[in-house]
Amino acid sequence: MNHLMRKHGQPVTNAQIETIEQRLEVTLPPVYRQFLLVVNGGTPHRTLLDVPNWPGKATLMDEMFDVDGLVRWTEELAHDLPPGFVAAGVDPGGNFLCIGTIGEHVDQVYYWDASADWNLREEEGTMFRVADDIEDMLEHLEADS
Repeated sequence: MNHLMRKHGQPVTNAQIETIEQRLEVTLPPVYRQFLLVVNGGTPHRTLLDVPNWPGKATLMDEMFDVDGLVRWTEELAHDLPPGFVAAGVDPGGNFLCIGTIGEHVDQVYYWDASADWNLREEEGTMFRVADDIEDMLEHLEADS
């Protein structure tokens, strides 16, 4: 996973992640937990993310949150973020990459269109599944041409 990131955050421990889980009242899924332990967020080498079924088709993922960003953004978005998700990254347009923490969404990565750019109605859905887990997503990012 480390080879997929250009820059990454400071190392974290299992104890730090457990503290975050208690604070956010979630259990971080296995692959995402490993991502945090190995690279703790940062900038991917490749940044172009295909977003199936989203009107914008693709976006750039230039920041994956470290544990501090994960906590800050998940808490800040608590009233808007769909239940069972944590904020894991952001694109230049202010839309978020989210990781599922419960039920059938555990470890899955979703692109959350938090803007009004496409006039998406909440009942139609603003979450778009992009990968089985964070490692799968990073492996399928493409170079921005």
